[in-house]
Amino acid sequence: MQYCKELKHIFRFYGTLSFLMIACKSESCCLLFLTMSQFCVQNCRYWEAMKKFDEALQLTPGDVAIHEMRAQVLMLLREDFAAVQEAEQAVKLDPHWWVAHQTLGRARLQLGEIHMALRSFCSAVHLNPADEELRKDDLLYTLHLLRQKQVAEESAKDTSVCFDEDGNIVEVEDTSMTPELVCCRETR
Repeated sequence: MQYCKELKHIFRFYGTLSFLMIACKSESCCLLFLTMSQFCVQNCRYWEAMKKFDEALQLTPGDVAIHEMRAQVLMLLREDFAAVQEAEQAVKLDPHWWVAHQTLGRARLQLGEIHMALRSFCSAVHLNPADEELRKDDLLYTLHLLRQKQVAEESAKDTSVCFDEDGNIVEVEDTSMTPELVCCRETR
């Protein structure tokens, strides 16, 4: 690996690589930050990786790969909304990169937005139709989740429910007894 000229010292501190740098603005330094962040991710040190990604973004703010990797780490941290925002930024920077669409789909799926995730996966498959993992693990799984959601919504419609005056749910077996209450409060 090439190190940038501004690199002063490399030393180990409790098993981590730490770098002292002076105003590093070259591509090799950006690669150095990326390598460090990947090292942190591999060792489950996600917040430290996020800091390194931030430092790399300061050097190359338009790098779509960094935004995409940040989105993945944010998903690992369960920062779902921020992951969606970061993945959307990656798609905005390069709308023709299927990996960004895949990551956006996964982030949306983690957030619970099944329909939006399906759209992202469809875009990714359109851009890279040869990828079997994308098709099976992402697109087909999302379609399966969507069907399950639709079945659950249909079964919820069949259940007769009404609310008492305090707003508590009361099941009504014979809906002919209180049709007004059931009709006006059955749906939200």
